[in-house]
Amino acid sequence: RQAGFEESTPTQEQILLNYVSRDNISIPKIDPADPNYDALIARSKREAAKTVEAIDNDIRTGYHKLADGDAVIGNVAHEAFNVMLTKYNKDVDEVARVIKPTVSIARINTVTKPEKWVEEVRSYINKTENPKPEAYDILDKYVPTYMRIWGHKANTVLDSAPRTITLWDSVKKGNAIKVTDEYVNTGDNLFKFKTSEAYDIRNETNVIAANARTLWAYKLKAALPEDFKITEYNTPLIEKAIKDMADGKVNSIKIVKENSAEITITSAEDLTNILRDIKVRVANEKLSKLEMPDESLASILNVKPEWLTNEQVNVANAYSDIHAMQSYIGEYADSVKNIPTAATPDQVLLGPQTVKMIVDTGIVEQYEQLAKPFLVYAKQQQKIYKVVSDTAS
Repeated sequence: RQAGFEESTPTQEQILLNYVSRDNISIPKIDPADPNYDALIARSKREAAKTVEAIDNDIRTGYHKLADGDAVIGNVAHEAFNVMLTKYNKDVDEVARVIKPTVSIARINTVTKPEKWVEEVRSYINKTENPKPEAYDILDKYVPTYMRIWGHKANTVLDSAPRTITLWDSVKKGNAIKVTDEYVNTGDNLFKFKTSEAYDIRNETNVIAANARTLWAYKLKAALPEDFKITEYNTPLIEKAIKDMADGKVNSIKIVKENSAEITITSAEDLTNILRDIKVRVANEKLSKLEMPDESLASILNVKPEWLTNEQVNVANAYSDIHAMQSYIGEYADSVKNIPTAATPDQVLLGPQTVKMIVDTGIVEQYEQLAKPFLVYAKQQQKIYKVVSDTAS
């Protein structure tokens, strides 16, 4: 079994070498005096784009292999590392530090093959009177780390799994999130919603259900009707109304208070201020009662975790702080704006926020002892550069 895991190394190296190859594609120099200059340049660009796309598909296939055939996780890993390359100014070595020791990529609720093997070794140790000494080394060999794809701490590698499981990380292998105007379906959970139903965020305790309602309201295709009445604590629909008003699709919304009094709102800014005050009140009440971890409360309220403190909410805030999901998707869009193959924000909203990566601790230790190990290694692969040169010329 151990040998089986080690066989994944060529996949990791091929992914990284493909990154090097892709990033070294160039347009050949053409004499501006050539009468066919414009046509030659256009053709070279088309050929280079096709080559980049083909290499990028090979990279994606490599991630699918590391994800044990889970295409969704393979795709989001591919997106994440493309973003990381952009973030680090296309320094492949930074990506190599994460990918090189990674033997498996999976959803956080999936038990990977290396993890199963470690459990088998642990069982062997517990059941054997004199287990082999090397068995103990295996227990620390494969360690899970976690990469946040989008959301809080996006594009960072974490040592531990998130304490709060969101809607996006609850979806199991083989399932996908589907959103319509009537429901959100994750395969295991079906959440039905109506714009006419009563809802009070103060009574919400289910993080996944709250996420589903926020996503549903955000994805509603049609604008809310003019002078639509929203109960005071129906925050997902208030967020929807703010978007509709900001987009010029709705001019007036009515907020119905607990005493049945109605307030007519005619600007997105005023409605945003009302939403902020509502979330401040709910957060203060929940925090004072210590009803749930801050991270869970932030996810239910659709606010950023840093907006909350241990006892009190920071009232001064930007729009993004109280529209966390919308803000995170905007941040993702900014991070991939120069990546032509990137997924759209709407696609990302239907995928996981976090992926689990099982790393070989031995490879991590070896890798960290070198200065620029992967780039040095890649430069020795002359055949790669020959392929690149032939393609560009």
